[in-house]
Formats: sequence, structure tokens, C-alpha cells
Amino acid sequence: MRIRSIFLYIGLTFLLVLAAITTLFWHYLKSQRAWHYNYLFNRHGVVEQVLRQNQGLSEIQPALEQHGMYLIEDKREKDHIVANAYLARGKEFDHIYKHVVVQKPAVVTVQKRVKARLDLAEYGDRIYFILRTPLSSVVVQDRMQEPFSYIKIAIVYLFVMGTIFLSNLFIIYKLYPLRRMREKIKQFGHGDLEVSLNVKGQNEISDVANEFDRAVIRINELIESRTMFLRNIMHELKTPITKGKVLVEMTPENAYKERLQNVFIRMTSMIDEMAQAEEITSRSSQMNLENYRLLDLVEESIDVAMAEKENFNLNIENNPIINVDFKLFVTAIKNMIDNGIKYSPKNNVEVILKKDKIVFKNCGEKLNQPLAYYTEPFTKSNSNKESFGLGLYIVQNIINAHHFTFKYEYQEEQNIFIFDLKNSFKK
Repeated sequence: MRIRSIFLYIGLTFLLVLAAITTLFWHYLKSQRAWHYNYLFNRHGVVEQVLRQNQGLSEIQPALEQHGMYLIEDKREKDHIVANAYLARGKEFDHIYKHVVVQKPAVVTVQKRVKARLDLAEYGDRIYFILRTPLSSVVVQDRMQEPFSYIKIAIVYLFVMGTIFLSNLFIIYKLYPLRRMREKIKQFGHGDLEVSLNVKGQNEISDVANEFDRAVIRINELIESRTMFLRNIMHELKTPITKGKVLVEMTPENAYKERLQNVFIRMTSMIDEMAQAEEITSRSSQMNLENYRLLDLVEESIDVAMAEKENFNLNIENNPIINVDFKLFVTAIKNMIDNGIKYSPKNNVEVILKKDKIVFKNCGEKLNQPLAYYTEPFTKSNSNKESFGLGLYIVQNIINAHHFTFKYEYQEEQNIFIFDLKNSFKK
């Protein structure tokens, strides 16, 4: 299953919140604009009604003040507003721009009824109603409502979105150590035992990071203690074994001499295998990976195994370049060659080099247990053989350290062991 980053989910959540808030603001904007237009239409009707029903300025002013409006009487101010006011235009206002029949004494000095148009205008932060006639104009100021402003709503929208955006950045900043922790833990899983998170802070993430650092220190201490213990044990064992072998060689020939020699040989072999397993385990965390031709690795392994030509067949179908630790991988191939020869009735193993795998074939009976059983330490299929069951355990550890795959098949009375190199294949 593909892993998706938590930062991706945070980003998607932010986009969803952004879309939701934008939609809400858009609907709010439309509702506010519709309410404002309805308000203007109602106020326009009020002004129209006052101008129709009243005969003089003395009657118009009190009637307007009852509705929160004010008649501009100063000529200079009135002319300035008429000249500079922004007239509301658009299809929304078409139905209110019609001629209004008013009594002339209310607005001009000529005594007769005339038709005039009542315009709706905005100037500054006020709404005005301007009655235009051929001779003069009447300007009414609405003191209860300001002009509709997109800017105010936009400022609120940007403020809300900015707050959410900064909150999102703050969350990502606080969670960013998780990405670093993931990379460091991955390095630790690949064998780098010197990793350190060193996350500062007083939160759960820093607590987890600090606990991980303490666990790494403790694991390193345990590994070092285990390594020193094994090395000391092997060193202490080798000394009496060497002395014993010397003493056996000095004893006269008898029935017990050969038996004692075999005992010391087996003990030496056991210590050598344990030393090799310990070296593989400790070295796997500090591998020196380089590119090598597969054939070069196999030929070196054959030399190390000291295998005779009649004991192996080398079949080269392909010779790819792989990225491995030379010493470790040669040891793995050498162990497979040794096992193939040792456990085959014909004492023969076939090694096949393919594009992305190495195949080891030898005649023999099928394994009684799954391969995983034999890759555990001190397990073997034949107790009579001179082995301590560490060969495949060492092989499995080397394969795992390189992120390869170790497989087993049984076909046509042949045991087939495979190093699958697909994860490392270069060319």
C-alpha cells in the first residue's frame, strides 16, 4: 500500500477549508448586495413619495428627517455633490429611473408641475438622491446607510484566509520534525546506529524524538556489550583449544588421539563460524557499498571456498553490475557453494549467473522445513555433517543487509537457492 504523507493531508484539508470559506463568503456577498439593493430601492421610494406629497421646503425637510434623511440646502455643497457624485447604473436600477411628477414650488421658483428624474448616487461614504430638473436640482442625503463596499468584505475575507494560512504554516512547522524523524528512523533501520534526532521543544514530538535518541544509545551500548562478550569468550576458548591441540599432537598414537583431534577440530570450526557470524552482524551496519561485476564476486568466492573444478559448474548467462559490500557478498556466495558441495550426494553445485539473480543448484532431497527454519542460527538438516547451522543464518543476514531476497525452490530432484538481486540491479 502506498504511503501518503501527513503533510499532503494537511494541504488537502487547507484547500478544502479555503474552498468552503470562499463559497460561504461568495454567498454572503451576494446576499448582502441583494439586501443593500432592496434597501436602496425602498429609500428611493420614500424620497419619491416625500417629494410628491409635500409642496415646499418647509414641509420636505421634516418629512425627510423622519426617515433619517437630510435635504442639502447649501448651494455650493449641493453643486459639488451633483458634479462629483457617482451615479448608480446597471440593469438592477433601470426600473427606478423614471420620471417623478413633483410640485415646482418644492424645488424651484417657477409655479407649475414638472417631470423630473430622481437619481441614486454615491459620494464619499454617503448615499444621495438627486432630483434633476432643467432649472435646478434637489439633493437628499441618507444618513442611515453607507454605500455598499466590496473592499470591506474583501478585507475580512483576506484576514480570515490569512489567519487560516498562517495557522496551516504553523502546524506544518510544528510537524516538520516528523519528516526528519522518519528519515533518521529509516537510516537506523538500514543499519546506521549513529543517528540522532536532537529535536528541541516541549511537546509530544520532541518527547518521542528524545526517547528514540535514548533508545539508540541503549541499543548501541547493548550491541557493544554483546560484541565484547562474544569476542572475549572466543578469545578465552581459543587459548585452551590451541593448547589442547598441541598436547594431542605430542601424545603417542592410540585410539583416543584421533577422536581428540576431531573434537578440537570441531570446536575450532564452531568458534570460527561464531566469529564469522559476529563479524557479519557488526559489519552489516557499516557496509562499504561499491559496484562490482557479478562474475568477479563469484570467482573470488570460489577461490575463498577452495573448491575444486570437479565440484562446481559455473554457467554465465549474464554478468550484471551490482552494488554490494565485496567482503560480505563474497562470504554469502562462498557459504552457498560450500553448502551445495557438502549436502549434495555428488559433491557438486551448479552456479548460474542471470541478469538479476544468482542461482545455486545441487542434487539432493527436498528440505524438510521451510527455508526460514534453516536461516535461524544453529539449525541444520543433517546432524551428521560437520556444521553448526550458521551458514545459511550468515547468508540470510548478508542478503537482508543488501535488501536482496533469498529464495528456495525444489524442481526435478534439485535444491535451488536463489539470490534475487532486483532491488540492487544497476545495468
